[in-house]
Amino acid sequence: VPEGVVHRRGLRNLASGLKPIYSDNAWLGKVHGRDLRRIEEYSFHWFKYGVPRAAWSFQLGTSLRTTDYRRFDTKLGQDAISVEVVNFMSRSSTTNWRGVICGALSGVMALWMSPPLSAQELEIRRWNHLPINQNFVTANFARTDGDIAIDPVLRIENASVELDTWLFGYIRTFELLDRTARVEVRQAWQDGTWDGVVDGIPTTITRKGASDTFARFAVNLVGPPPLAGKAYADYRAATDVETIVGAALSMQLPTGQYLEDKLINLGGNRFTFSPQLGVRQQYYNWSFEATGMARFHTDNTSFFNGMWRQQDPFYTATGNVEYKFQSGIWASAGAGIAVGGQSTVNGVEKDDRREDFGWSVSAGFPVARSLGFRATYFETDHWAKVGIASQTMSVGLVGWW
Repeated sequence: VPEGVVHRRGLRNLASGLKPIYSDNAWLGKVHGRDLRRIEEYSFHWFKYGVPRAAWSFQLGTSLRTTDYRRFDTKLGQDAISVEVVNFMSRSSTTNWRGVICGALSGVMALWMSPPLSAQELEIRRWNHLPINQNFVTANFARTDGDIAIDPVLRIENASVELDTWLFGYIRTFELLDRTARVEVRQAWQDGTWDGVVDGIPTTITRKGASDTFARFAVNLVGPPPLAGKAYADYRAATDVETIVGAALSMQLPTGQYLEDKLINLGGNRFTFSPQLGVRQQYYNWSFEATGMARFHTDNTSFFNGMWRQQDPFYTATGNVEYKFQSGIWASAGAGIAVGGQSTVNGVEKDDRREDFGWSVSAGFPVARSLGFRATYFETDHWAKVGIASQTMSVGLVGWW
């Protein structure tokens, strides 16, 4: 790559286009070409937050001297960018796309860090009637494989993610104002690998550590009374048809691994609040659930090297159906859609609004008197041009006392 200086007025100086600006070897600016004494066309690519925002192609004469320069001005969004290309040396080289790959991938990997539709959103039994003063613990392992859809102008192929998740949870039920209520806490440890290929050159980014903590408070507004022990067992045995209406508030807490100089993180470095309203209808062995929710995010003021990231709310609707056999074995299926979530970085809107849908199937059975097993397959896809098509398989145990 020819030596030179790319000056982006009001932003920063980069020497020769080869100066990495974060440790994943991504470049914000990129100049490339062959021997400048013979080439006639030369191109310059400008990246903003890891996403190409402009490209210039221009002609160079064969007698170019090292002190010559060409000046190009353009207006991108809210920013007027003035670019100078100066001090080129006569040196032959082929284009190195590794920096372009990392930079572009990092810009779109935020798609994965805040998925609008996850397996937790399609989980069955979030509004079911539970005995009060009871404790539940869960332990799950999940394997996710996903293909990431990126705007074709980024020239990225085979962008994908592989993620292993170990999830642990605790639920405590209690009586609140003559209603049945519960609090839930979930914490995951994750090991993920993100890959992409541009012009045949692969790159890989890995992360390993704790993700954000999730907490949820829920109360049944309409439905059966709070019961425990034998009174609860007798009520469930005598009830074939019932309707439950519940409300909840879910929170994502910024406790996960987060590095300010990385664009891919397991933690979000922000709070997320998700009010929920749901209904559960039981009809003998069949149960039906529907839930609507919105997800609101606080700003991430340390998104990447001091940048400021905002995100519009996500709006989600899900539905589930479950059948319970006399033996205690149960099976369920669910589906949902999620829209919204367009992000803004330093006042510049990104073209990343999500339109996702997903479906899941689950089954479970009792292992012992106070221990059960469950398995879930969950799949997502997208209607928008950006998004993730993923497949998740999880298995786990739930115990109670």
